[in-house]
Amino acid sequence: MGTSVRSTFLCMLALVVAVALVGCPPPSFDPPDSEPDDPPDGEPGDGKAQVQVLLTAGENKVASAILQALRPVEKSNPVDVDSIESLMITVTEINLDRVGGPQETVYSGAKDVDVMNLRGVSELLSVAEVPAGDYTKIRLSYENPRLRFSDDDDDHEYTDIHRTANGRLFVSEKFTLVEDETNRIVLDFYDLHLVRTPPHGDGFVFTPQLRADVRMDEDNAVAEGFITELDEEDGWFELELRTLTLPNGSVNTPNAAPEYIDVHYSPETTEVFHIDDPATDLGVDHLELGMPVEVDGVLYPDGSMSAFVIWDIEVVREGIIADLYIESQWFTLVLDDDEIDVAFDQDTPVLLADGEDVNGYDIGALADVERVQVIGAFWRDETISAFEIWILEFLEQAPPEEEEEEDNGEQDENNGD
Repeated sequence: MGTSVRSTFLCMLALVVAVALVGCPPPSFDPPDSEPDDPPDGEPGDGKAQVQVLLTAGENKVASAILQALRPVEKSNPVDVDSIESLMITVTEINLDRVGGPQETVYSGAKDVDVMNLRGVSELLSVAEVPAGDYTKIRLSYENPRLRFSDDDDDHEYTDIHRTANGRLFVSEKFTLVEDETNRIVLDFYDLHLVRTPPHGDGFVFTPQLRADVRMDEDNAVAEGFITELDEEDGWFELELRTLTLPNGSVNTPNAAPEYIDVHYSPETTEVFHIDDPATDLGVDHLELGMPVEVDGVLYPDGSMSAFVIWDIEVVREGIIADLYIESQWFTLVLDDDEIDVAFDQDTPVLLADGEDVNGYDIGALADVERVQVIGAFWRDETISAFEIWILEFLEQAPPEEEEEEDNGEQDENNGD
């Protein structure tokens, strides 16, 4: 995994709530002589918003004095962040206080989060629908904090950690979940104050501080490329980028050297579709090494992404070769109702199925081919990178009998001369 993920700096934990409108009921109409009634101030409308709850972490800037307080008093050497192996908490619930309505739960469960190793990692925690409208408070509950040090010979786990406020944190801030827009709420554990309880025991007091940053009108980033490393257990893969489209619409392409990003996903919240079947969620088990994919999700400053939707973009297309440029390594494939440019290289297999045998051809053989089947990656710019090209029909040539008759005719003329 990328070095940003393996960083051993003590991290900040952030929760990103990406909110996108998913639908509204049909509008109602008042009689012509009446004015439509606006909802009372503070009361939400009827629209529903989809809330996507994510976990991530940024770089923590806790003072070294706090770090030194983590270790037993009898150890006099200063303690750096590298000596902390893990700091785990279990997130159990996230609620939003709605104006004029009940509390809305956007997460309920038991998600273990390693604060030490989460920097640069982002993953969806849950998906929920809540009413659009005004909110005044965000509440987060956690339990079971536990701590390990990397240089402990017995790999001891410290569990005698007192949670201030019984593990309940909240941020009082008025915000609005707006219909027809994307709304994100970033919750940041900006201070992880962890001190040792005297006298010289194994107990600690954990007092994290929470703050919120509400952001509006942020679209998702879109990355496309090939899966070059896949960790199904931890739910992430490395993506070799072809293009990265930023929320502002600008498109970045790698230079000569390949570029990679880490993409994190969750089986419960990340949807996986094939580009030819957008109605069937294939599940994250469909992902495999080498697969070309398009990823829609949140892009973080460290370059990692949380995936909302992953598209399998490997396609099969059949058509007629119209324009062929061997040196430029592309051709136009004419489909039944469309046409598309296909890119290839000198190593792209050109194959012909002959019964149970498969014959291979040089790429130059395409000059004598009319109809082909292309297997490849269908990119956002509506081009295909060919993995394999299968010959279906060769160009028509004059039958041998006609060629022989023409030759005989030429001989007769010569004899007559």
